[in-house]
Amino acid sequence: MSQAVGLVLSTIECCRALFWAPVAYGSCWVTFLLLIFTTWASYFVSRKTPDAIFRDEQARKDAVLALMASILAYSEEQLNKPCATRALPEASRVFALLWDDTHQRRTTELGFPASLPINRRVEELFRRVWA
Repeated sequence: MSQAVGLVLSTIECCRALFWAPVAYGSCWVTFLLLIFTTWASYFVSRKTPDAIFRDEQARKDAVLALMASILAYSEEQLNKPCATRALPEASRVFALLWDDTHQRRTTELGFPASLPINRRVEELFRRVWA
């Protein structure tokens, strides 16, 4: 038992001498900290977005475009009705297709251009129902 304790203590002393002695001086500390900081910074600088986030963004984009198409089809149907029976979509619902409340950004940042015809038509519809 005492031999095992002696072996553990000698191993700890050897590791302390190997790893602590080089950083006992100021220039060694600076080098050590510079290496640690460089490793830490390179992790954050070179970190790429996980694939799951890309897939989620793509699914969100597809859902927004599908909702845009359906709300435009509904509004076209309603515009063909007489004025007394029209029921255009609520402005808040149309606005939700143009603005992402979760990330506080335009939905065009999901990956489709603002000049896309379906997006322009939804913007026109929003102007119409907001007024």
